Amino acid sequence: SLGINLRLIADILFVKGLVNKLDTLADTLPAETDPARLQLSLLLDKLALHLYTFNGPLLPLTIFRPVHWTVKYGFNDLSGASLAATGVVLCGVLWDLQAGAKFGKCALELIKKLPRYSEVKTLFVCHAAVNHWTQPIHDQLKPLIRAYELGLRMGDTENACWAIQCFCLARFLTSFSLDLLLSDMLMYQAQYKSMQRHQTFRMGSAYTQFVANLVGKGSLENCTALHGDILSARDAEKWAQEDSFYRIAAHVCQLYLYTIFGEYEACAELALERGWDAYSREVIGALMSYAEVLSNGLSSIAAARKSGKMKYLRTAKLVHRRVKSWIGKGNPNVSQIDALLEAEFAALKNRKVAAIQKYEVAILVSARSGLQLEAGLCSERMAEFLWDQGDREDAKFRFERALKYYREVGAFAKVAMLEKKYANDIWPKPSEIVTLATDNT
Repeated sequence: SLGINLRLIADILFVKGLVNKLDTLADTLPAETDPARLQLSLLLDKLALHLYTFNGPLLPLTIFRPVHWTVKYGFNDLSGASLAATGVVLCGVLWDLQAGAKFGKCALELIKKLPRYSEVKTLFVCHAAVNHWTQPIHDQLKPLIRAYELGLRMGDTENACWAIQCFCLARFLTSFSLDLLLSDMLMYQAQYKSMQRHQTFRMGSAYTQFVANLVGKGSLENCTALHGDILSARDAEKWAQEDSFYRIAAHVCQLYLYTIFGEYEACAELALERGWDAYSREVIGALMSYAEVLSNGLSSIAAARKSGKMKYLRTAKLVHRRVKSWIGKGNPNVSQIDALLEAEFAALKNRKVAAIQKYEVAILVSARSGLQLEAGLCSERMAEFLWDQGDREDAKFRFERALKYYREVGAFAKVAMLEKKYANDIWPKPSEIVTLATDNT
């Protein structure tokens, strides 16, 4: 164990020392000529995939070794994938976002020189787990589609399927029409099944059912239940026992459903049970890490406000600290989450002016970025705060804005839930309006 830790420390120092040389590395490296070393690289590549799947502690060692070989002996077909994987570790484990971005850039430059075996994997890994930490998520859409199409042409169906699944998640995070997204996801689910990409299919089942619930094509009686026509309760239970990747995908979907449908305490309890960063620890560098921090941060503060249980605040503070860290390191995708969490903390302390200002910032940033789902959520949280403060007219305006955003993105189940919840208080029936008018006269 001590030897492994020392080797890991040495590798991290080597990788950190390499960062400033990456700008010219792709241009100066010769081509690798030793076939034996290429075979060893192939074995390490397969081992790294296995360790990633099962969250093995030796994963960094299997990733860093081919990087050593690339620097010392020259590049081969797998060098781009190794550099991209190093970027994942830097971004998703060490949280050195700028260094990870440099490794991702070098990996993409390198596959231009020898685009063969690992081109699809390099494209997929860079744009699904590295570049979004320092670039807008929207900018990863076209490269992920390219990885998918190239993978199908080259016969690399494994990485092609992962790429298109991440493309769908990126579209969800950028508030693409949920109804259209659901149709596409169902089509890709059929492809995963026909190509026998079983793990991608199982994870995709959780993600697709999750989107179906938002659209209103899940259980209308229980919108937070992650099973229905797409994912049966029997399969959900079975896969949760057999497949760790399915289990953690279902976990982040459950967190988000609890949050979007207002079951904040259930989300906060799940975060305490599984860990506030369980998803980002197990699926390193993944796009849905944004959904995790939004869900756990918001729900923990909202649960503390509603129940008075201060045990949830530790989770909220840890999440907020991480979001602040990401912003400080150049992540452009979490400013609205930061503003929303600051608004929630201000609301918790009953600082009305500060809370309203931060809610307005969160709504503005979300809306200007085209993130209607998050703009709706921020508007709803502001409306509920104003309602609790007794500002009924302002609250009604914010509720109506929230409904507008939710309708635009296609979250019709959420629209129905809000309209039902506040039907009598905010939108009285015609007969009630007549009664109120008579009383006033």
